[in-house]
Amino acid sequence: MKPDRHAVHLTLAQARHQAAFGFAEDAKRKLKDFSRYVVLVKKFPAMVTSNGLGQALAYLSAKRNKEGKEANAEGCLLEHLGKWLTKSEENGELGCYARRMR
Repeated sequence: MKPDRHAVHLTLAQARHQAAFGFAEDAKRKLKDFSRYVVLVKKFPAMVTSNGLGQALAYLSAKRNKEGKEANAEGCLLEHLGKWLTKSEENGELGCYARRMR
């Protein structure tokens, strides 16, 4: 199969920016208190540095709302991190966000 000459190849930084923008749009749509999400996103790197990735993710998992309840910032961030960390390198997709930007 021939590669598409007109395909857009993103650098890692561009892919990160594109995904972050998509995740922020998603959080704005889902959450009533978007400012809580912004604060959590800014504090998350410090949580990882001081507690480790596993403990930081466990904190988000414990704080997220369970089924049937309104979405909260912790659950939204956990979902977004999961989408970013499980992106496919083979086809360059970043979950639903790369498909929408094409």
